[in-house]
Amino acid sequence: MTSNSIQSDNDFSVWVPYGYVRRPHGLKGELRIEPYASPDEIPDSVTEVRLRHESGQILVTEIESSRPANTGDLMHFTEILDRNAAEQWQGASVEIPRAQLQGDDESLLLCELVGFRVFLAENGESMGVVQGLIDHGNQVLLAIDSPDRQRFIPAVEALISRFDRKNQAVILSLPEGLWDL
Repeated sequence: MTSNSIQSDNDFSVWVPYGYVRRPHGLKGELRIEPYASPDEIPDSVTEVRLRHESGQILVTEIESSRPANTGDLMHFTEILDRNAAEQWQGASVEIPRAQLQGDDESLLLCELVGFRVFLAENGESMGVVQGLIDHGNQVLLAIDSPDRQRFIPAVEALISRFDRKNQAVILSLPEGLWDL
């Protein structure tokens, strides 16, 4: 896994991959969290996260404080009390509970699309499942597992016709030929 992409074997109906721990910050256990999709911000409705390290170590903890910092956030968690404890989580995936996302029907975090089924607007055909996000700096791509291969589609408003949180579906309006690239 690279620092700017998420590919997860997660149960997407419960936990949404949000970002990763870039590094510890300061002596009191704060962590610098970078979102996988740069425009995403953890909403105030989210009160806990799950940290998942490559080693298999998992920690579900409450967010004690959060403040913006450059392209991400500096966060302090109830279970991480000092820099030594924070250092062991460097590189860990940060996941947020889907149940705590209280968006309206007009907007969503890009990370919420992970786990959604993909359909084409023109014919309603099921095309696969969003398995991850890849942030290339100026554009975020949806990594979609389709029956024949993985495909990468820009996560831009012009291509996302609509989404359905309840049924975890996203409908794409793609220009001719984009799906076949």
